[in-house]
Amino acid sequence: MQETFNPILSQEDVRGWSLTKEIPVPAPNTVLVLSRSGGELLVISHTDKPISFSKFKFGGYNFLYKIDVGEYVLKIDCSLPSKTSGFDFPTTVEITCSVSDAQIIVKAGTQDVASVLKARLINEMKQISRDYDLRENAMAEKDINRSVRRRVVDERCFDDLGLRVPQLVASLQIDSSAIGSIKQVTLTELNEAALLADKAAQFRLAQAEEIAQLKLDELKRMRASASQEYYEKLVLGDEPSLLAAYLAQNPGNIAELISRFDQQKQLSSGNNMELLKIMLQEDALEGSELGEASMRVLRRVMGLTESPKAALEGNAANQDPQPLSDDDDDLDDVPS
Repeated sequence: MQETFNPILSQEDVRGWSLTKEIPVPAPNTVLVLSRSGGELLVISHTDKPISFSKFKFGGYNFLYKIDVGEYVLKIDCSLPSKTSGFDFPTTVEITCSVSDAQIIVKAGTQDVASVLKARLINEMKQISRDYDLRENAMAEKDINRSVRRRVVDERCFDDLGLRVPQLVASLQIDSSAIGSIKQVTLTELNEAALLADKAAQFRLAQAEEIAQLKLDELKRMRASASQEYYEKLVLGDEPSLLAAYLAQNPGNIAELISRFDQQKQLSSGNNMELLKIMLQEDALEGSELGEASMRVLRRVMGLTESPKAALEGNAANQDPQPLSDDDDDLDDVPS
């Protein structure tokens, strides 16, 4: 492996060529190029028919070039820019190359193949390397070897330089002086990422709590609405035994029901209350499915509400007067 090579092995003036001097014959991996004053070139390879002495001597040629067309493996060192500001990828490129067009080499006067290849090769590679930060050297290397190899090998992007590159391998390293900086950058990025993740988690938690609270409020409203409808059915209904059973099982709701009785001011609720009072007074509920505790609850309810006499007077205002029996006068004595 070498750093470069000169494809022009020799250059001779043929205008004073001696008649006794033999005409050169190209060896394998070399070609001869004869040039005229007008710029016309004649290329002779070792597989071509040798040129005659008369054409060589009197054909108007000025110079004879011996060109090396053999393959060489070159090592090219360079630096490629990275996405990380201020840091480059130290890069080594190993290429196999040879002369593909001797005429272009002669016209261009190419004597340092590596320098001719390097400028264009770096331009091809840096278009890819600058998309990767310094920690992604392996990914950048893979992308360069895939993309640049396609441009150089498959598309033969060096043909206009008279050169052919059938093989290319690039190796990207990390500058040792940049390792500390990379660690610091990585730590900073990790801290920032952790902070952002924590903020995102808090935001999601707040959202979840808000949604849960909204659902809870909605559930409470639905329960309150259902409870209100149920209470209204109890208060406005004509089934005192159902109301008595409910109060016996839910003594904690007695005060609320009493409040609803007072707020409704409905004839039906008054009737329910009167019916309950009368049933208690006359022991009409004795022997029913209500237990002693239920009976005590109902009597407690009757003690918290208006007196039976006031309730009956309220009903009398909405109905035709009816004579009171002796039993009705005893309703005022219902225990509280």
